[in-house]
Amino acid sequence: QERLIKTAVGFESWATQCRNKARLDPMRMLAERDARFVVEAEQLDSDPWLLGVANGVVDLKTGLLIGDSLDQYVLKRSIVSFDPNAVCPRWDKFIEEITSSPGPIDAKTNKVTFIPRPELAATLQRVLGYCLCGSTREQKIFIAFGAGANGKNVLLDTIQKIIADYTATLPPELVMSTRVEKNVEAASPMLRMLQGVRFVVCSESKEGHTFETGTVKRLTGGGVLTARGLHEKPIQFEMTHKVVLMTNHRPNLSNLDPAIRGRIVLIPFDMRWNRVSEADPDPTLHDADKDLAETLWVERDGVLRWLIAGAVDYQTKGLNLCSEVVESTINYLDKQDPFRRWFRTLTPCDPAKGQTASKLAQAFNRFRREEDEDASAYLSPEQLGRRLKQMGVKFKKTASGTQYGLQAPEEHEHNQGPKSFSETMTQAVSGLASEASGVDIAWWDEE
Repeated sequence: QERLIKTAVGFESWATQCRNKARLDPMRMLAERDARFVVEAEQLDSDPWLLGVANGVVDLKTGLLIGDSLDQYVLKRSIVSFDPNAVCPRWDKFIEEITSSPGPIDAKTNKVTFIPRPELAATLQRVLGYCLCGSTREQKIFIAFGAGANGKNVLLDTIQKIIADYTATLPPELVMSTRVEKNVEAASPMLRMLQGVRFVVCSESKEGHTFETGTVKRLTGGGVLTARGLHEKPIQFEMTHKVVLMTNHRPNLSNLDPAIRGRIVLIPFDMRWNRVSEADPDPTLHDADKDLAETLWVERDGVLRWLIAGAVDYQTKGLNLCSEVVESTINYLDKQDPFRRWFRTLTPCDPAKGQTASKLAQAFNRFRREEDEDASAYLSPEQLGRRLKQMGVKFKKTASGTQYGLQAPEEHEHNQGPKSFSETMTQAVSGLASEASGVDIAWWDEE
């Protein structure tokens, strides 16, 4: 018995020593050199359709909790548990409210009424569900646009708080142009933060800011991104993030080639509330609920279930952007592109009866002067001719020069152009038959 006690005391002493740093460090060093224990960094959180939650792992393709296995290598986590039966009535009402359009003033309450837009609410759910996964196959940047006090801050803040490890907040300068030329070899700590992140929110761009279109293309194109933290060597990682720009002002676009047009999705937030701290509240607007954020957080299990349901719906339908989003995106792009606004005033015709690039350039430049006396986006006949050919406009070479199958209205005339132009743009933006393919608009049929 004494011998057994002595042996037990020895084992206890040995176990205590094994917990000391002097013993633990050699064991760790041996494990690092043992191939049986090595996991490559690329294996960690590598499945774009798995979402770590507080009580396991959810398959975003099915919306089912599949447990937590070591060979899944899911390290990132939502801080919320997944409950397939969780409900979120206040969240559901909140989504209906912020996706509504303002209706007429109610005679009894003297407040603006809500006109629900269920298709916009469903689109928003699919977009946010897509942002929950690690795939970037849609190659989109989402602009959450509204004139302030419209719920988008509460929406995105709540989601970021729930999905925790999978999200990052970055300044809008990440995707905006600056006067300072960027050094491609400089440290890029903001880009470095994107590794493994799925949902990136850029908050509140200022009025007059212009998209850095090259950066937008790079951050939405998928594939491998190179970044370098401060005092670090450059690293490369597979992009998993989707960018949502939250703004009260539509950013300007300096370059409107098909690739950038096909990447932008503008989601309208048209309802407004009086802020809690509003100094001069609008009597026709509803007052904001000062306890809303806390109420929604109480429903966090249900909100996570709602997000996962959006991911499953995205798997079935794709983004399937509703008409409100498509039209808002088209209107935004149209206002950014004077050439397209002018293009809609043209009448298609037989190239033999069309006009030369010189004549059309004069018409375009006149259109710009009438639209904006300080306009600078003028085109030479050579530039205009190249663009029309790139667009697939039919032309015919004649003794007097190349004639294009277009006729511009004479000075002071106003031709609205054919409807099929807008319809073709709608199809392109909803994509989803996207203009990113490089195919542009032609609004006549070849006979």
